[in-house]
Amino acid sequence: MSAQEKTMIGVIGVREAEILASKLAVEGIEIQSVYSHASCKSGCSPSKEIWAHAGDIPAIQQIMRDDHLKTLAEMGVDPNQVHQVFDPLKPTAICPACGVEFQTSETECPDCGLGFG
Repeated sequence: MSAQEKTMIGVIGVREAEILASKLAVEGIEIQSVYSHASCKSGCSPSKEIWAHAGDIPAIQQIMRDDHLKTLAEMGVDPNQVHQVFDPLKPTAICPACGVEFQTSETECPDCGLGFG
């Protein structure tokens, strides 16, 4: 991979860089992780710059998105739930924190206590 062919796509921890490289290698995608003093400010934890072919970036993004959604599902989190909006003009709302439906006359979720004041 020459410098002209690659683009820096981010800076992540050393262990995360190893995990990402392994996941992408299974899909036939090569990345390069490079430690750089320029990307580390005073007091930062060890990190690496991640470089990849520009043409691989959409596939890398999709793999990372799928992995994130899988992790959320394993934790029992519905990613669509966070887009819920409390509208006091509607009769009910769905709590974006726990997913419980409740009357908007209440300003606090009856299940988890999230406030909507």
